[in-house]
Amino acid sequence: MWGKRRYLWECIKFAWRGSISLANALAPLLGAAAIWLVLWLLGFEMIVPDRIPGLIFVAIFCIGAAWLILFFIRLLFLAPYALHRQAQKNTIEAQAIHKTLKRMIAYGRLDLIVPWNGKAPQFHGYNIGVQNVSDDTITAWVMFLNADVDGTKIMASPESSPTIIPQTQGIIFQSRRTPEDDAPISMDAKAITVEFEVDYNTIPETGVRRSYRKMTYPLDWANGKNSAPLLQPQTVDEWEK
Repeated sequence: MWGKRRYLWECIKFAWRGSISLANALAPLLGAAAIWLVLWLLGFEMIVPDRIPGLIFVAIFCIGAAWLILFFIRLLFLAPYALHRQAQKNTIEAQAIHKTLKRMIAYGRLDLIVPWNGKAPQFHGYNIGVQNVSDDTITAWVMFLNADVDGTKIMASPESSPTIIPQTQGIIFQSRRTPEDDAPISMDAKAITVEFEVDYNTIPETGVRRSYRKMTYPLDWANGKNSAPLLQPQTVDEWEK
């Protein structure tokens, strides 16, 4: 919302811009006509001088009269309309930016799949549950998913295909190793770390948003090493862009 002083100043600046050049162009018509009308109303007759100094004075006077008329027309009528349109444009742009930056997904489940083969845990895969919490239908895809055990990489999934997610609906992106290719996890391992990025866009497109998470799952052998470890997630890093 414009403050009163700022609003007046913006109106004055708008009225000033372009008024001088218009006055120069319209001085012979608008300025001369205005001077003639004022003199006629006052009962005087306008006489055009026959000498150069007089002509210069009349020309300057006509330009001044034309500028004064144009300035007040722009100040009183055109400036408020122009500032109103500019304010509307700024509001629309701000709403568009807000919509672009608005987070539109939530994570319903983040499942680390580590089966126990009776002797040791095995890394099999990871589930990313993406929920559409917006008022729009969106497309979403996993840009990457990396997993490691104490810094040793055990999974690197490439970009997935885009999937349509209607309003209030969700989907689970699954990253898997084959059962024959499950990665064994040492009984002395400290933690499993998973990081991933989910990108998404609306239908129709309004710009790609990015969502990143990095989770760590410490291996807790509270039940002894003859049983599967407890794996409670801890968020290491997250951002939305």
